[in-house]
Amino acid sequence: MKKLISVLMGIVLFASISCLSVYASDYTLEVENGEIDDYGNITATIIISENSGIYSGEFNFLYNSSYFELGEIELNQSGTNGKIETQTDTENGVVTFTYKANDEAGCTFGGEFATLNMRLVSTPESVVSFNLDMASTTDYEGNELEATYKITPIEVPISFIVTETQAQTEQTESAEATTQSSEGEEESGGFLSALWTVIKVILIIIIVIVVLLIVASFFTRRYFKKKRQRQRQAMRNAQNRQ
Repeated sequence: MKKLISVLMGIVLFASISCLSVYASDYTLEVENGEIDDYGNITATIIISENSGIYSGEFNFLYNSSYFELGEIELNQSGTNGKIETQTDTENGVVTFTYKANDEAGCTFGGEFATLNMRLVSTPESVVSFNLDMASTTDYEGNELEATYKITPIEVPISFIVTETQAQTEQTESAEATTQSSEGEEESGGFLSALWTVIKVILIIIIVIVVLLIVASFFTRRYFKKKRQRQRQAMRNAQNRQ
């Protein structure tokens, strides 16, 4: 009986150790989503916890580029005892993070690793989330480290869907108003242009008439002056004959 109990306890202990070895991890990576505001802005914060000591590593932050637009990336360089670098592929929705510790101690940091500022540009047709894909992480001796991921689905509020529709309507109305305004300005500009042309023609006609009147006045005065001179000459000639 004692041997049977011992065997059963051994089996239970072995199973417990096996479970721990399967589910144990060297650190945890979590994406904590902020709330989407009425303009579609949302932050995704990558958090490290239960960190046994990462010396170097690389992992990918994944998002659906059909729905999200990547903005500024804020890195917590000062708290991680190392250097964080990023590479972005906005077409495919991938941000690659690489990390290298400053010394042998590695990074046992726990907390915010990086914050990504995102913007929702199109309403998803189904539930979406930001994901993490681990390429590789090692400790100082080069041993591969295992990670546990925590991903939370993103809830798109009704207010954003309404706002998005309103924004599209406002953009359409704004475009139509701009077109109408342009057409009105063109019509107004055409009318003013035609009016100015008429005024210029009238001014030219007035100038021509004034010039003609001045010329006519000059020749008229000259004609009557010569006529009076001839008359006086004729009178003097008549007097001389008498």
